[in-house]
Amino acid sequence: MSYQVRDCKVLLDSSVLLQVYEGVDVVDLMYEEVGKCSYYVLDSVVNELSRISLSSKGPKGRAARLALDYIQRRNVAVISTESLKASGDEAILNFFRRNPYFRDEFVVATNDDNLKKELLRLGVKVITWWFGRFKYVVLENRDGHHRV
Repeated sequence: MSYQVRDCKVLLDSSVLLQVYEGVDVVDLMYEEVGKCSYYVLDSVVNELSRISLSSKGPKGRAARLALDYIQRRNVAVISTESLKASGDEAILNFFRRNPYFRDEFVVATNDDNLKKELLRLGVKVITWWFGRFKYVVLENRDGHHRV
């Protein structure tokens, strides 16, 4: 374990949850990087995955259904927001803009480059997939610089 977060809370984005379709056990691999954590997802991310699962018949729809099943199987807690119609990314950003005290409490797991940049600008830690090493890494923004 290379990065220990005290009282770790990880907020999962759809881009990470969709990796379940590729055989990635998100929670187990994150444990290797940050230790024992509690896992959360915003209701708007669940809604986004539900929309994808219903509207896509191919691999993307199957990936979304697997992600929804994974949320239930791994007992990921769903946080209720007022952003049900917003995209998952917008809802995550709004969550931290409206609740700045959560910026130190949560690490956001995402593979979305734009979301990573915006979260780091807000001072939120990010955990992301490092494809070349088949593992997750934590990014932080300290003094305007991204750090691994």
